[in-house]
Amino acid sequence: MGPSRDIRTTHDKHLDDPDVLAEYLNEAKESGDVVPSRIAVAALQGFFHITERWELTDKQQRILLGEPEEFDSWKSNRIAKQLDENILVRISYILRIYKALRIMHSDENQRLFLKNATECSPFNGKSPLELMFDGDLKVVRRYLDGQLQAPYA
Repeated sequence: MGPSRDIRTTHDKHLDDPDVLAEYLNEAKESGDVVPSRIAVAALQGFFHITERWELTDKQQRILLGEPEEFDSWKSNRIAKQLDENILVRISYILRIYKALRIMHSDENQRLFLKNATECSPFNGKSPLELMFDGDLKVVRRYLDGQLQAPYA
């Protein structure tokens, strides 16, 4: 493992890249000495960047975050003093879903995959977004992880 990047200076530049954001959040969690607002800002910036690329509405974004009361403030300001663990877990799943889709598809095909219903398991006639809106972010992430590993199995 190489030298650790200073996570306190990373937050301005490349947090729209899910790999950089995920690394930042992991380092921040492990270090324990990072201000919670820095973690919150990084997570929210990544979340809104991704969901805007997917062309999701404010209502859909709110649902993916678990319908927090602070959503409007977060959306307009892109800052928060801190985020509870449930929100960070949801954002983590979004990051992993986005990363997998980015490996597998162009931006347009990512949106098509997310929005089109499919009969295959685990979707069973629903779109991946519908499952995500129902709170099944983990199911969609696991499906995509399986798709990424399938060619190598």
